[in-house]
Amino acid sequence: MADRRSRRCWLSGWWLGGAAFTAAMGLGLAAGTNHHGKRTAEVWTVLVRTGDQLAAGQLTTRIPGPPLTARKAYLLAFHEAQDVGDLEHVLFVADRLEAARESELASHVRRAADALREELGP
Repeated sequence: MADRRSRRCWLSGWWLGGAAFTAAMGLGLAAGTNHHGKRTAEVWTVLVRTGDQLAAGQLTTRIPGPPLTARKAYLLAFHEAQDVGDLEHVLFVADRLEAARESELASHVRRAADALREELGP
């Protein structure tokens, strides 16, 4: 009986070590990737298009999980643009939010754009 427990502990320790190693490798690889390149622009474009379709009531495909709204899609696009310091796209999202009758949120995004503008400098 004691032999079984010690083997189980050793196996679970080995498994945990392997999982930790895998997680560390994944984080290391993620840190070395270029997050500011073409992928970010593609993600931003898809999010804005999705927001436009949701705002117009044209999106028919359902995804599992909580429902995606135009507001959420635009907010995700805003964060993508903000993460890479793309002022033009941040302001574009603010305009889309305004058109989707999200005036308060559009104002917030414009304030974030002002802060980004100051951060980027002349």
